[in-house]
Amino acid sequence: MSCKITFQPLGKRCIINENQTVLDIVRKNGIRLNNACGGNGTCGKCKIQIKCKMPSSLKNEDYKYMNPITKIEKKFLTKMEIINNYRLACFTKIYEDAIVYIPDQDNEMENIILDRGRNLKIDINSSIKTYDLIIKEPSLEDYRDDKQRLVDAICKVEKSISNLKIDYSLLKNLSSILRRNHWKVNVVVRNNDEIIDVRNILKSRIYGVSIDLGTTTLAASLIDLKNGKLITRKSKMNSQIQYGDDVISRISYCMLNTNGLDELSNIIREDINTLIYQMAKENNIDINDIFEIVIVGNTVMEHIFLKLNPEYIGKAPFVSGIREFIEVKLRQCDIVASKFGYLCFLPIEAGFVGADNVAVLLAEKPYLKNEHSLLIDIGTNGEIVFGNKDKLYSTSCATGPALEGAQLSFGMRATNGAIEKVKINDITLEPTYEVIGKVLPKGICGSGIIDVIAELVRLKIILKDGSFNSNIKSDRLIKVKNKVKEYVLVWKEESGIDRDIVIKQKDIRAVQLAKGALYAGAKLLIKHSKIKRIDKIILAGAFGSYIDKKNALYIGLFPTCPLDKIEVVGNAASEGAKLALLNVIEREEAKNIAKKVEFVEVANERDFQKEFFEGMNFPYGISIN
Repeated sequence: MSCKITFQPLGKRCIINENQTVLDIVRKNGIRLNNACGGNGTCGKCKIQIKCKMPSSLKNEDYKYMNPITKIEKKFLTKMEIINNYRLACFTKIYEDAIVYIPDQDNEMENIILDRGRNLKIDINSSIKTYDLIIKEPSLEDYRDDKQRLVDAICKVEKSISNLKIDYSLLKNLSSILRRNHWKVNVVVRNNDEIIDVRNILKSRIYGVSIDLGTTTLAASLIDLKNGKLITRKSKMNSQIQYGDDVISRISYCMLNTNGLDELSNIIREDINTLIYQMAKENNIDINDIFEIVIVGNTVMEHIFLKLNPEYIGKAPFVSGIREFIEVKLRQCDIVASKFGYLCFLPIEAGFVGADNVAVLLAEKPYLKNEHSLLIDIGTNGEIVFGNKDKLYSTSCATGPALEGAQLSFGMRATNGAIEKVKINDITLEPTYEVIGKVLPKGICGSGIIDVIAELVRLKIILKDGSFNSNIKSDRLIKVKNKVKEYVLVWKEESGIDRDIVIKQKDIRAVQLAKGALYAGAKLLIKHSKIKRIDKIILAGAFGSYIDKKNALYIGLFPTCPLDKIEVVGNAASEGAKLALLNVIEREEAKNIAKKVEFVEVANERDFQKEFFEGMNFPYGISIN
């Protein structure tokens, strides 16, 4: 049995079978719905409201138009929400035609994605070159084949080229292209060894795209390959987010579903195509003039994109299917750009430390410096590098999505309505905050949660072990059986969701687990290196670029370091991807770096548990007074 459901306010109509949940249909039809836990029923964020048309001949209580509400759902829904037919999509099955409303806070199609970066000066040395040619027409005296005639013309103007291969798909039409254009053509050559397009001589533009493929977000830049000019950048949520916030959830989905890998790969390819289409259309650029795309991402994201089995990355000893630099034809990956062009992935270091971290190293170049730098790329999966020109060590740690606002009671991405900065008055304990988009607050994002916890620690509302201090008196502190259970950041009347926005004990614990992993990873990496000093800490990545570094240091997010030696560098992975796109020497450098970095599996270190539990405590670092 199947029925029709209409998702509002999208107006999208879908068919649902009796054995499918609403979340199944949401995923199948690419509908955006917050689903941080991947459908495991642990986050409570996939709220929907259901309205059904019931025949007048049947009484409401006798009409089973959906499955009964579960005990787990009741934990996440208020009494009023239950009365108004709110459910969690991961538990809900519908048996009659219905309208499903997606609440506004879950229907944010885009989040505020990092575009901060150093904007490094780049020497242009692209792998893609173009040549305007007037080719001598064939005759009875000159009967060279068309391909050789073209190659000879190129070699005449470019002395460094001696011979060239040609893309087979292009070769099939070469003779017609040359004659249609009266032997006057613009030729596109890659790496001085392959002809990848032959066009009308009036066309000469060549473009490339660099992409930071994150577990949570994608950031893409469209670049003129001749002069290195940034044409535009676009970003969007990774649509795989509806299958879980972390890479382990994605791996599990691929393993447990027959077509799981193809499904997740096609989703991310469609995301990339969407960004390319938008950037090209808004700038009147022919997508066929985009000849090269460089992608950097963590190991799991790369494997899923390329449809390489990621299963064994998630099992000890965490081995990837491939580590080396990869280049394939764009058409093999169903990417909307020149069908003769190429897609490149920078190499992987080891384990979960992927091409995105190589890109960060390429941008920051700690391997050329004397000072010992601790480079932390904070995201859903945290990557850490320590060392200098003599030796570099790397590791990864599962910080999880808590630091990005997910899996918190009122956590959300950095979208409109997210609280991003918090201060608490020393005397009244009343908070002041800043909200993205200057609208009523709907929740709190990663930078906001670091701020509020730092303030609660500073005022001793939170004790060193992370528990609330029950001796503090304030209307903001909600007690149950004389124990403080939560701090009210925003009263219901002042919020945009008609509910109090609170920081609960479990939210503090989630941040403690994340920071414990990050702190332990950094400490053990430094210990492994046998270097006893940190000269500089570099914070990279979306989350690392928006947090208050003083507050982060205060709560012990990373080892102690003088505040003036902590540098925020923005989206270094994107900058590194642009370097690799625009300069083939940088690309070769990336290959060498990936081989030289020594990967350390810190979770196997003898002192990991000790450092982890020590890192969970508050506070470390400097005073923020």
